Amino acid sequence: MNDRTPQCGDELHTRGNGAFHRLQAWFVELPREDPTLSTHVAAFVSNSKIIEAVSPKVREVEWPIYKAWLNDNGFEWCILRMEEPPLSEDDQAKFRSALQSAVGHSYSKVELVGQALDGLISKVFCREVHLFRNLVDVVPQTVICSGLIGHAWVQIGRLQSYMGRANPDELWDFREEQMVIGEVRSVDHSRGWTEPFDDLKDS
Repeated sequence: MNDRTPQCGDELHTRGNGAFHRLQAWFVELPREDPTLSTHVAAFVSNSKIIEAVSPKVREVEWPIYKAWLNDNGFEWCILRMEEPPLSEDDQAKFRSALQSAVGHSYSKVELVGQALDGLISKVFCREVHLFRNLVDVVPQTVICSGLIGHAWVQIGRLQSYMGRANPDELWDFREEQMVIGEVRSVDHSRGWTEPFDDLKDS
């Protein structure tokens, strides 16, 4: 395996260019905040498989097939790895188990609406608000993408509990802070992943 080969515990962040994905980005982007890079998050459970929450259910997907689909459909993507401290084999096993146990659970459109409402309130107060997400994240065996990954990290003690209800943009922002201090690094990404920042530099 080379340095870009994914491993269990790596996060996969993606961003689409369609109307739905642009609307998602608008809802989570605060005033005067950098452009939203991540509108969806999944995670690797091996070097060739990811698990993600999409409608209608949580599913396990082969990464080579999924990567080709992302590239063919105009999606940008980035793989992040927890570096300091690195995930132990025990942490990887617990993380994998947490995700695999959710395969088949229903995608929660109610939680998605809760995130959108929180996004509107956050725009007004210019800070992240977790109100409706906390109210609607109570139905067992239903989940959204960031909740699936966030709660798995919470279970193994690698995120604080409130991050279990973070949206993909909040999770990415947190990872960016970790990248600055060397706790997380980018393993691989599509060519256009950083284009929103490149556009700012060119303007």
